Amino acid sequence: MNNSKSFKRDNMILVDFSGILFQSVFASISIAKPQETDNKYNIDEFINVAKGLVLNSLFEYQTKYSPTKGDIVICLDDYTEQNWRKSILPSYKSSRKTDRDESKIPFDLVFKHIDEFLEQLKTNTPWKVISVPGAEADDVILSLAKQYSQREPVLIISSDKDMIQAQKRPNVTQFSPRTKKFVTPETKGGDMEFWLTEHVLLGDSADEIPKITDQTKFSPEFESFLASKNIPLTEEKYFSLNDGTRNKVLSAFGSDDIWKNPRLGPKMVQKLLEEGKVDEFINNNALYKKNFERNKQLILDDYIPVEICNKCVLSYVEQKKTISSQNTRDFKDYLSSNGLSQFTEMLPFNFVTGTISIEDFL
Repeated sequence: MNNSKSFKRDNMILVDFSGILFQSVFASISIAKPQETDNKYNIDEFINVAKGLVLNSLFEYQTKYSPTKGDIVICLDDYTEQNWRKSILPSYKSSRKTDRDESKIPFDLVFKHIDEFLEQLKTNTPWKVISVPGAEADDVILSLAKQYSQREPVLIISSDKDMIQAQKRPNVTQFSPRTKKFVTPETKGGDMEFWLTEHVLLGDSADEIPKITDQTKFSPEFESFLASKNIPLTEEKYFSLNDGTRNKVLSAFGSDDIWKNPRLGPKMVQKLLEEGKVDEFINNNALYKKNFERNKQLILDDYIPVEICNKCVLSYVEQKKTISSQNTRDFKDYLSSNGLSQFTEMLPFNFVTGTISIEDFL
């Protein structure tokens, strides 16, 4: 007798895993209050609490937002290759590793435990776990939303404002785990046109993407120095200098603090939009225009490389799942051996025997 069963989805749920992970890790520190060794928290005293909080969130989203047969897709950052955005902006997210290294949380050990945890989710649960070398969870989420929103509802679980742009397509919604609210362009202060324009013009400080006006105007002190030395250097020409020449100039000046960035904020963006002067503002300064194009590539989903998009979709399609009672037993064994026995009785309804056909995803 064949007990297999073909699952049809009611909607796709795209989970930004890093957001849930970091929120859970920080919360686990508060809950477990681990001791420190060499200025680092003892990993064994909080990591299972963090895993439990992650599982609790995933079970909640499965139950609350997918009451029938929604497809949970766990979307990951992948650092096995350099992120493609760094070829456009080398300083992109450059301080994050330093921040983690200086933290009391031993993130190297956290990531090792979480990699094992994710392998369990990928192997022994109906959920898909998607990562693409050189890509971020953002790329996976935006690529899949773009591909599938025409045919089914897509829910994005993420607190990242970058994901708002996915709502320019039909059937896409976003829920923020941080605020526990649904996110729209209006919740961020304007319609989609305003949000997209503002985000590109103002960059994203969280990702270390500058405003388009940053590093476009020399400070009065640096201009006086250049005049005193009779150096005919403009802001635009400065970026064409090789590193050696640039360092000589900065050394002679005695500082690398050479910029007085023109002011640019949400109110000015709103005024430019209302007056229809955004293009005029950008095109009147060669560096503004150059930086605007850079920020579009870094932020907007239309600029995610085609090969990255294709790999995201292919990885999703290829994760054909056969969920057997043995898979479920293996997952329960993993939970029990990691101090998470309470979750063995909380498995969502679709942790059952059955086959999900690959044709269901095409």
